Amino acid sequence: MRALLCLILSGCAGSNALVANAVANSLIAVTAAAVERARGNCVASCPVGTTCNHDTGLCDTLPCRGACRVMERCDTTRVIPVCVPAGSPPTLAAGDHGQAASQPESPPTVW
Repeated sequence: MRALLCLILSGCAGSNALVANAVANSLIAVTAAAVERARGNCVASCPVGTTCNHDTGLCDTLPCRGACRVMERCDTTRVIPVCVPAGSPPTLAAGDHGQAASQPESPPTVW
């Protein structure tokens, strides 16, 4: 075990103090991630365009990376998801070739 630890630490160049600091910082990071996970959060803070999946503890990508404006929706039927106006019909899936073309919805009737 000691030989394995020596082998791992020998990859770090520098004095013993630098190696000790690197080990201490790594332990702090692992402990902080474990505490966050125990609280039900993600192991790290999620970047813009992602959200925390509390079941897995990992960051999941939002549709269109969360870039759509208020009056837009993310069309995920395309190869590359893109923001489209909220009222636009979805694009045809690959292989439909127009047989099941969707009709735009009519506006709701106001009485």
